[in-house]
This record gives sequence, structure tokens and C-alpha cells, in this order.
Amino acid sequence: MIKSWKSVLPTELPVLAVGGITTANAQTYWQAGVNGFGLGGSLYKAGKSIDAIAHDAAQFVSLMQNLRT
Repeated sequence: MIKSWKSVLPTELPVLAVGGITTANAQTYWQAGVNGFGLGGSLYKAGKSIDAIAHDAAQFVSLMQNLRT
């Protein structure tokens, strides 16, 4: 579906995957052609500690660094 959207959208328009993005499935979306991700619930949930948020954010940063190489 992502490839279909990208075929009709202007090439300068970034396509972002949002909703249910995890470090386990982000690579699949990246390989399908998305330009980035929206990470709401994957990073923050009520009551989640700052340390847990920082840990999860660091995992996403590392993932993106690996995907871009």
C-alpha cells in the first residue's frame, strides 16, 4: 500500500508510518518506502517512567541510525 501511495503523491512529500510502530516492525515499513515514523504510544504511556521512555527512545534512535546506513 505504501508503494501505491508514493506512486501518486508528489515525490517531495514525505510519507510517514504512524500507529503501532515498534522497533520490531519499523524495518518492514522502511523497506516498503516510508520516510519516517510517528511514535506516540510506542514511546509514552501514562505512568511510564522517564527512564523507560529514555530507553525506548534510544532504541528508536539506534534503529533509525541503522536503517539510514
